[in-house]
Amino acid sequence: MSDDIVPFQPRRPKSQELSRLGNSVVRRQPTTHREVVIDQKAKDDRARLLADAETGAYAKDLQGRLSHVLRVSIIDDLEDHKAQLNGITDADIRPAFKLFSEALAQMDMDFAWQTKTTIIEKMDSILKEPYPEGVPRRSFWQRLMGTD
Repeated sequence: MSDDIVPFQPRRPKSQELSRLGNSVVRRQPTTHREVVIDQKAKDDRARLLADAETGAYAKDLQGRLSHVLRVSIIDDLEDHKAQLNGITDADIRPAFKLFSEALAQMDMDFAWQTKTTIIEKMDSILKEPYPEGVPRRSFWQRLMGTD
């Protein structure tokens, strides 16, 4: 293979990170304007996709943690109810306490469900927020021609 068609030549890596092509190769000829534009768009796309992936993973992790906290809270409440119910020996008070505690437990579960739903909606609205000003969103041709 001829050297003139190979755009890169190997070089001693600047760093141990070999995931970036520029750390282990050098161009044989100057970069054209078109190549610079394409490279910048690729970097921008990669950064935005990586940010989306990391944000989605973080949101999923938070949702899982929230579910865990709510389940533990409900279980603790039900165990507390059972312990208090088992401590009541009066036959007249026990059914009334049981009925009242079941209603409270249902209210707590409804509240937990509403809390989770509200938090998920807020997380979703945060994920859908546009990127901050200054983040390029122009197409290749807009970048090349310098138009908006």
